[in-house]
Amino acid sequence: MIDDRRHPLLSKAEPVGQTQLGDEQAPKDRLGSRQVQEVEAETALTDFTRGGNVTGEAWSLNPYAGCHHACTYCYVPNTISAERKRWGNYVLVKRNLLRLLRDELDRKQPRTVYLSTGTDPYQPIEAERELTRKTLRLLSRHDWPVEVLTRSPTVLRDLDVLEDIDHLRVGMSVPTLDDDVREILEPAAPSIEARLDTLSHLSRAGLTVFANYAPACPLTGDLTAMDVAEAFGEAGVQWVNTSFFRHRGHIVVPIWDEVRGTEDEHLARFVANREPQETLRAELQEALGRLGIPLHTAFYNPPFEIAGVRSGYKQLTLGQVPVEARPTAPAAREAVAP
Repeated sequence: MIDDRRHPLLSKAEPVGQTQLGDEQAPKDRLGSRQVQEVEAETALTDFTRGGNVTGEAWSLNPYAGCHHACTYCYVPNTISAERKRWGNYVLVKRNLLRLLRDELDRKQPRTVYLSTGTDPYQPIEAERELTRKTLRLLSRHDWPVEVLTRSPTVLRDLDVLEDIDHLRVGMSVPTLDDDVREILEPAAPSIEARLDTLSHLSRAGLTVFANYAPACPLTGDLTAMDVAEAFGEAGVQWVNTSFFRHRGHIVVPIWDEVRGTEDEHLARFVANREPQETLRAELQEALGRLGIPLHTAFYNPPFEIAGVRSGYKQLTLGQVPVEARPTAPAAREAVAP
């Protein structure tokens, strides 16, 4: 039964504490129309071991529960039985997260840590609370491999911390190049232009960066698959992940409610039907391949392989070719005949 009163964290949420230390301002209990509450989490690192075409032992770490970005197609409400109509209206801050993480880093097996799988680690509340930043510092001190996935340029604030992590991948979710589509499906998320600019900054900083064109939204207007490939190539990504829309039976109705009676009804039809999604994937595969950019059909990358308990991380590979050996997009483009 989907009922927020049964939600494992939301049912225990409390008002934001108003304790002040020194001259610090009391934390906010609202961000725009979003309610901010606090909760005591039971664990920091959640097992994220998966099978299928992405295997390996890993940990998931979600500094927050709920998400400000309010993506219409988000799969998370279905995985935790949360009410979709309220999703995006609240954010829960895990106030004991850092204490839990310090303890778990000392007693749990080192694995790749994914930030995050059930929220955006750089949603607006992070600018105030800095839980993600402090989490990354702890992981860096313990030399654990990390993968960050976000939609927010706020990740650039933490370049100094990210550069200290030896085994790191940073990705941006960019499921469309059309910002009008973004406003329908991701109404409170940063613009597409801002995300592509962020990828460029991360790449120029020397980090390993990727893009998630996921779930893959339809090409609108005059956009082509090659436009998508070139945008990612110019942003300096080393590979692209893509996926179909998941939990279609649950997300088609809210998307239809957003577009019904408008010229954007085609978005709901695209989400509801697998065939056009498969066609788009094939077009993306061809376009990205022309630029030497690998396309993978898993939402998450494989974990870093760990040879030892505390050291000996193997180099991440995509297929049989190390990431560092892949041609850069500009170099690959020059090698492709028009």
